[in-house]
Amino acid sequence: PSTVYRLRATVLINQVESSPSKLILLNTREAASKSPLIQAVKVLVNGSVFFEFLPAEDVDLVSNYTVEYRDVTSGETNWTHHDFESDASSRVLLTSLQPNRTYEAPQLPEVSLDPESEIVLDPDVLVPLEVRCDVTSTPPTKVFWLVN
Repeated sequence: PSTVYRLRATVLINQVESSPSKLILLNTREAASKSPLIQAVKVLVNGSVFFEFLPAEDVDLVSNYTVEYRDVTSGETNWTHHDFESDASSRVLLTSLQPNRTYEAPQLPEVSLDPESEIVLDPDVLVPLEVRCDVTSTPPTKVFWLVN
């Protein structure tokens, strides 16, 4: 469920604990974004197709869409992928489609999560510090160390 957690962090070095950090707010969300609703499909003479769609309610979380399609007339099992950025036009152009074919085209949202604030810890700089971070994300999470 959508929940806000209030956390404080400490660093434990050689059995000595640092002062607690400033308050860290952690927001969780219900689920991934919903796929947009396809409103209209316009077939062009050159074998291209315009898809016009209505974005989902949680469009502020979506940065990119992936349209996957395959030719079901020929029994093709591999999906062709087309990635495009979410923008105000709410439409996408697919090219190189063959005439007189039936295509399947589900849409999948790609979610991008950006932290709202920077997390700062203040451990003792005279004692060696070891930090381990196990995070799986796309793109990979980056940790920057600034030492004054």
